[in-house]
Amino acid sequence: MTTIFLAAMAPATIWLWYFYRKDKRPEPIGLIGLAFLAGLLIVYPAYLIQRRILPHLPSLSPEQDFDLLLLSTTIAAGLVEEMAKFAIVLLLFFWRKEMDEPVDGLIYAMAVAMGFSAGEDYLRHVNGVEWARLLNPPGHAMFSALWGYGLGLYLVNERWQPLFARLMLAVFVHGLWDALSIYRELDGRWWVSLVVFVLAFGLFCALETKLRLLQDPEVAERFRQSRVRWRQLAGHAPPAERSLERQVAPLLRARIRRDRHS
Repeated sequence: MTTIFLAAMAPATIWLWYFYRKDKRPEPIGLIGLAFLAGLLIVYPAYLIQRRILPHLPSLSPEQDFDLLLLSTTIAAGLVEEMAKFAIVLLLFFWRKEMDEPVDGLIYAMAVAMGFSAGEDYLRHVNGVEWARLLNPPGHAMFSALWGYGLGLYLVNERWQPLFARLMLAVFVHGLWDALSIYRELDGRWWVSLVVFVLAFGLFCALETKLRLLQDPEVAERFRQSRVRWRQLAGHAPPAERSLERQVAPLLRARIRRDRHS
């Protein structure tokens, strides 16, 4: 039991610590722990939903046609799991005052993803440790980073379409990852492992780039000013911040419009 627990928790915790250290202004460790725990607890409800819908989808078998296999994994794994993680971040952390810079959307997304990965791995390891699942934590982190990046930018540009597009991209990439993982179980399909490696490397490089971009001072300043505007509309912004908003908002909106057209 101890081996199973460590095999599930250790990889997810190590990856979470790696990403957490990338944040130049780290979030409260208690909130990161809460995000990890929330991701852990949402695994079983997601599993129950998957059990209900899997009988209505094509078989998850390596012998299945790849297009039908991809359809099943995209709906059962990609859609259910990414929406579950997204809902946790949106409901528990998105409106907190601690989320005060764009990169926080990415950090909380990955914290929830690591908790989800740990819970999922624990369920899979019950009948014996599957060392191949060591790729599961970074995979979950990179899927969730796609919409976590969009979540951070949403309060900068106030556009929901790019956020929705990134969420759907995460759903598809997650489904593709799982479909390839199942498909490569057949002998003679060595090239599938190469495709999985290239996909993982590309996602990791994109994640590192997004972590740097979201911590750009100009992006962080836009986010701060947008948060001031939201707090003002809710009636929570103090007078000094409201005055600052009236002075800066026109300049900020003009800058965002110029960037959209460039």
